[in-house]
Amino acid sequence: AETCKALILDVQLNQATLLNRWDFEWQGEGQSAPELKPLIKDLALQEGDVLNTPKYQQFKSALLSKAQSLGYLDSQFTEANITVDEAKHQADIRLVFDTGPLYHVGKIVFNQTPRFLDEGLLQNMVRIKPGHVVKSRDIQLQLSALNDSNYFSQVSLKKINRTKQNPDESPKINGLATVDLLFEVQPAKRIHYSIGLGYATDTGPRTTLEYRNDRVGKRAWQFKSQAKMAQTNQDLSFRLKIPSKDKPLNQWYLVDLGYLFEDIDRKQQETDKISISQNRSFSEHWQNANFIDITNERFGFKGEEKTRSLVFVPGVTWTWRKADDWIKARQGVRVEMTLQAADEALLSDVSFVQAEFKSKFIHGVGDRSRMIYHAQLGATHVNDFDKLPFSYRFYSGGDRTIRGYDYESLSPEDLSGDLIGGKHVVSAGVEFEYQINDRWSWAVFTDAGNAFNDDFEVKQSAGLGIRWLSPLGPIRLDAARPLHDDDASGVKFHFTVGPDF
Repeated sequence: AETCKALILDVQLNQATLLNRWDFEWQGEGQSAPELKPLIKDLALQEGDVLNTPKYQQFKSALLSKAQSLGYLDSQFTEANITVDEAKHQADIRLVFDTGPLYHVGKIVFNQTPRFLDEGLLQNMVRIKPGHVVKSRDIQLQLSALNDSNYFSQVSLKKINRTKQNPDESPKINGLATVDLLFEVQPAKRIHYSIGLGYATDTGPRTTLEYRNDRVGKRAWQFKSQAKMAQTNQDLSFRLKIPSKDKPLNQWYLVDLGYLFEDIDRKQQETDKISISQNRSFSEHWQNANFIDITNERFGFKGEEKTRSLVFVPGVTWTWRKADDWIKARQGVRVEMTLQAADEALLSDVSFVQAEFKSKFIHGVGDRSRMIYHAQLGATHVNDFDKLPFSYRFYSGGDRTIRGYDYESLSPEDLSGDLIGGKHVVSAGVEFEYQINDRWSWAVFTDAGNAFNDDFEVKQSAGLGIRWLSPLGPIRLDAARPLHDDDASGVKFHFTVGPDF
């Protein structure tokens, strides 16, 4: 109110209090832990510095949190004193930190509400085993793996029955401090139906219908059927996922059945495919798939007689990926390598060996910008190119390869001008993206490359784009045009939706 009187405070700062003595004492099993010692060196207060109590509290909190995350669950400060000499403006700090014993996993118990999965299968889903050290990172990764499996609507963990000296019969944990882990799990919805409507410049308007059963029986098989209908292709697929008995979250088998009809300009293909694969996840970064594909394809050009080819193709794919955010990364990389082959002596109509390498790399530049790089290399050795199905030939151009060109419009041509695909492909691109605010950003980019057989002719484009970070992931609209190409002109627009990786 206007009638209130002003309050004026005149504060005279005294002389700063300096740290005269820093006395830190270790106790417990963790005093020699190599992960804790650097923390002392980096965060400890230095004698002669101004006494900074927030930094002192930060040091205590960081050390306690780190020790507990490494398995020293009873760690505590048994003594924490600051003694101030007001006359000398000096302070002495004494800390005694007792890590206590290093805890190991005792029993692993699942509480199902209600009971819906085989108990042995649940136990095999756990990467942490009795005798392992109780580390927070391992527990968080385990909880993430369970939540990502689609089997559970809710997963929680409790540490129970903490024992400093466990007389268990198991030689792995006999005499060690142990704690039992109790996972409480509830079933996720088993049956899912979905319909999706979308648009991309590569495929035009599209509709997706999907049925999914995420839990077939107590062994937790998973089944999915999907129908995709787009302007350029129609795709019907069925997939059965069978988790392995010993490592259900890290190793599984897939049986895929599929039918694809694709009509792009004059190029047509009709493909029946059966695929059996073994898939393994070695870590959060490394994945591997060993597969056998049986492909029966009728392919050719509109108005002409189609070629029919049956190929029996074993192969292997390795993937390495790492990112700080899978949707909108500031730092991230993905590398995928595939090697596959077919032989006329093994049920195939054509013999070939094919290798392909794909990569994408993202890194931040300053606070608001980032650089995005992508590359593709592919090579094929084939004894009769005319019998090689279109689905095993290389094409380039489109939203995710060389923008400024239509989808799969870059490839060798026959005498009639039809795009017959290439034995090899090389493409790469670089993009600079600047973030305007939390939702919007703009980009400038250039792409180059081509699909080819013998002679490699570089096709290059450049363009501008705008991005919107929607709840479904980044939505990108790009405008690009070819450079130094007399056979192509004009601006092409490319519209895509989806995460960075």
